[in-house]
Amino acid sequence: MKDYLFYVNFNLSGFRVYHCRTDDPFHVMGEMHYRCDEHIDRVTFVEMTDSKLKYWEEQGYKLYSWINKYEVKR
Repeated sequence: MKDYLFYVNFNLSGFRVYHCRTDDPFHVMGEMHYRCDEHIDRVTFVEMTDSKLKYWEEQGYKLYSWINKYEVKR
């Protein structure tokens, strides 16, 4: 599994950055649209690196965690 950052533009609450560990980032994008109560205008993703994490922390953004319920080990 790889770590990804998802950049999500919500219609009302604005921009958020999510971290998720997954093998299928496109499935996670679909889950975000399906599970979120608020309308999503746009979702993009990139592989997570230390420099990208540092950039978002320097910009003052909080990193949210996205739990992929279909890949959670039980």
